[in-house]
Amino acid sequence: MLADGSIQDVSYSSYPDLYFALRGGGNNFGVVTRFDLFTFPQGDLWAGSETFIYTNETAAAINNAFFYLGVNAPSDPFAQVILAYAYAQSEDLFIIASDLQYGKPVVNPPILQNFTAIPGAVASTLRITDLANLTIEFNNTNPGGFRYDCSLCKIDNSLSLTYTSQTNVLDFDG
Repeated sequence: MLADGSIQDVSYSSYPDLYFALRGGGNNFGVVTRFDLFTFPQGDLWAGSETFIYTNETAAAINNAFFYLGVNAPSDPFAQVILAYAYAQSEDLFIIASDLQYGKPVVNPPILQNFTAIPGAVASTLRITDLANLTIEFNNTNPGGFRYDCSLCKIDNSLSLTYTSQTNVLDFDG
């Protein structure tokens, strides 16, 4: 519903500017009263997490892999990565977790091999699985009751900006 009270069926083809604005603009441009979604069966996928003890060399390798995933992503839309730089207080060390997902049951697909070729993982759960079990695994790596800070930003695919933002987070004394 728009500010003038009219009800519009907004889609990519009918109102492309409003459709784009509603994707991130919340209620600034209208009140969404209905979503029409298309679903599809996911099936099994290849996914899991690799955990590394933070070193400058490992961080550089992971950041390079992430950069090249961004460059090559249009060639393979089934790949997805979540990177987490974290402090493990009980061990007094920083770790890097790379959560890799490939939307098909293909072991170690070429688009993610820049990640899987990085030596030194102290733990790996990469396997063929289903989305329900993967969700449980990823949820269990973020136990409730602890403080954490999650910072998100959108930057162009820039290797130097990735290094700068990672350094700023690890140097934070707050």
